Amino acid sequence: MSALGLAFLAQAGGDSSVVTVSSSPSDDAMVTVVVLVVCWGVGGVLLAFGLLRLRASRRLQARGRRATATVLGTGLGTELGVQPRQQVLYRFQTEDGQVVDLPTLGARFGPHAPGETATVLYDPAEPGVAVLDQFGWVTLPWLTFVVCGLFLVAFGPLIVAIT
Repeated sequence: MSALGLAFLAQAGGDSSVVTVSSSPSDDAMVTVVVLVVCWGVGGVLLAFGLLRLRASRRLQARGRRATATVLGTGLGTELGVQPRQQVLYRFQTEDGQVVDLPTLGARFGPHAPGETATVLYDPAEPGVAVLDQFGWVTLPWLTFVVCGLFLVAFGPLIVAIT
C-alpha cells in the first residue's frame, strides 16, 4: 500500500498522526535503472543521429559546389505542419546552368533583404540538396545533437545520482 493510502487509513481510524512509508530499496534501484537507461537511450539516439548528419554534412562540404545565391524575398513558410516561421527564398545557378530556388526556414543567419547575396553549398548530383555555406547551417545543428547526446551518455550516472 502506498504512503498516501496508509496516511488515509491512519486518519480514518481516528489517529491524528500521519503515517509515512518510504519506498523500498528495490523501488529506488528500479527508478535509478530506468532513469539511467533513458539517459543512455536518448543520449545514444541523439549522438548517433548527430554523427550521421554531421558525416553527411562533411561529405557535402567535401564534394559540394559553391554558388552565389540572391535573396528573392522573405515571408512565412511551413515545413511538415510546423507553425509558420520566417522564410528566406534564395535563388542560385549551378555550374551546368540549372536555376534552383532554395527556401530556408527559420533563417537567422545571412542576408535577408531582397537582392542581397550569400554563398550556398549544393550537391552537384542533386542541386536541390543545398544549404547556406555558413557554420550555423552546415555544422552547428548536427554538432548540437552530438554534444547533447554525449552529455546524456557521459553524465547519465551523475543525473541519476542527483535524482
